[in-house]
Amino acid sequence: MEKSGQKKMNLFTITALAVGAIIGAGIFGTMPSAVSVAGTNVVWCILGAAVTVSITALPGVIPGSAIPCPSGYYMFSTRLVHPYLAGLEILGVLTGTFLLALLGRVFASYFSMIIPMNQTVCAVASLAVFFVINLFGVQAGAKAQNVMVIFLMAALLAYILFGFGYDTAGLPGYQPMETKPMTLITFGTVTALFVTCLSGGQAAMDVADQVENPRRNVLLSFILSTLLVMVIYMLMGVATVRVAGNAAFDSLAVIAKLSMPGAFYLFFLIGGALCALATTINAMLLQGSYKVGIFAEDQILPKAFNKTNRHGQRPLCVLANFGVSIGILCFGLPISTLLSISSCLIIFLTLLRLIPVLVLPGRYPHSYAHAMFHPSRSVLYMITAAAAVIGGWQIYSTVTTTAAEIWYILLALVAVFYGYLILRGAYLKKQGVDLVKILRTPYPDWEINEELFRAQAEAAGMAETPAPSGGC
Repeated sequence: MEKSGQKKMNLFTITALAVGAIIGAGIFGTMPSAVSVAGTNVVWCILGAAVTVSITALPGVIPGSAIPCPSGYYMFSTRLVHPYLAGLEILGVLTGTFLLALLGRVFASYFSMIIPMNQTVCAVASLAVFFVINLFGVQAGAKAQNVMVIFLMAALLAYILFGFGYDTAGLPGYQPMETKPMTLITFGTVTALFVTCLSGGQAAMDVADQVENPRRNVLLSFILSTLLVMVIYMLMGVATVRVAGNAAFDSLAVIAKLSMPGAFYLFFLIGGALCALATTINAMLLQGSYKVGIFAEDQILPKAFNKTNRHGQRPLCVLANFGVSIGILCFGLPISTLLSISSCLIIFLTLLRLIPVLVLPGRYPHSYAHAMFHPSRSVLYMITAAAAVIGGWQIYSTVTTTAAEIWYILLALVAVFYGYLILRGAYLKKQGVDLVKILRTPYPDWEINEELFRAQAEAAGMAETPAPSGGC
């Protein structure tokens, strides 16, 4: 996507991208609900959520460290499993625009608390700002992310410090929060609330070709971002418990108004809530546009989508993500229904994305052995099985709680997208192009690096042991 020779994203930049993708508006609504149920035990629920996210995401991230490439999940699914999984991955990008529309609407609701204005206009304007930024390429989007994440971290740190320093002595009617009993059901319920708020640290997977030393930094950025956000959430939980006491509250803004002076409270609203939304919008638009660009390279989309501007960005790819999102906002489509469709698809995609890591050690054994983390096959199978169990439970919970019409709409969308994929393949075949062959063709660097690592192994006398025995 970017011009060759442009500087790639370092570990700090890609970790900032991941942190911004993780911290969204969800935590501002989730924390009050979680504290009201778990009380002082909320920190253990956050830890449980971090462990759950790590187990479910790790099998998908390992290939990104062993055989990095752009739009990792899509490339691994089509090249290592089956080319026609492209249909689900493309649909996944479309449903991502549903969340973009929601984030724009929530951004507008917070912004209107500071400057009253029409919320639809504000939502469209907020998305338009990041549309323009991303037209200047991945690096421009990443630099904007760095700045916003710094403001976000400063706002959340201020919330934590003022919360810890809040003087409760002598406050009329104040009572410290009582320790609430923690049952397995309570722990599971609150942990599930935080799982969504801790997801998203795999941001580097989609832009791995723009990352310095991706074999190290793709996995490391996932680990660092997840750990950092986990610690921040824990400290926010403790600060919230201290300020709230036994009083009921429905928003972190209520707690911030109690503990923070006026200027810092305003900074929390802008640097905290608004920047949390802005960083997620920016990360999603950047990742979604990059994925659409890879679809264009594979000729799934017409040639026009593959044309780049002088910044190395594909304007039509950015416009596609932006256009669908503002269409949802402007036409007032039911975002809650669209999000339900998106959630159902994502859960199934998460399970399907466990398959490539099982194929990887056999297909690219030497590349796998040179990955930052390369457990033995038995350990790899155990991690993947644990992720599959969690994913299976999520599917069961979703199937039993989601209305039938949501599934009908999702199945209709799947049929439409696979219909398009079949028609596109037939059209290209008439032009002498085999779409399935393109989708099966490995990313060039995979073959080059595998041969390089194979030669190194042979030179070291290790060619007889292609698969690693363990370690990292």
